[in-house]
Amino acid sequence: METVSYKLGVSQATAHHYFDEWVKERKDKKVAEKELLTRCLKKHIDRLKERRLWASLIPGRASKEDLETLQKQIDDCWRLLSAPEQMSKEDREFLIAEYSFRLR
Repeated sequence: METVSYKLGVSQATAHHYFDEWVKERKDKKVAEKELLTRCLKKHIDRLKERRLWASLIPGRASKEDLETLQKQIDDCWRLLSAPEQMSKEDREFLIAEYSFRLR
């Protein structure tokens, strides 16, 4: 979506809107689910980054190990963006339940 947005010179929200319309027209549920999962995973990465930032800004809030764990989770999520099929069913369900309502 980011590449399409950049190449067309439109916002990501506009690119997502056109993609959603395209999916409805084609009735391609698998592509729609993959895109939804990608969007949810990006929201989760944003949340993890925010937690890492706050943990590093407030002294004594998190140990070095906690910060390393958050960074590992962020790295794992970035890896899953390129290979979402490696994600467990439980993780997929969690991401969709947790973030899908925030995407509209």
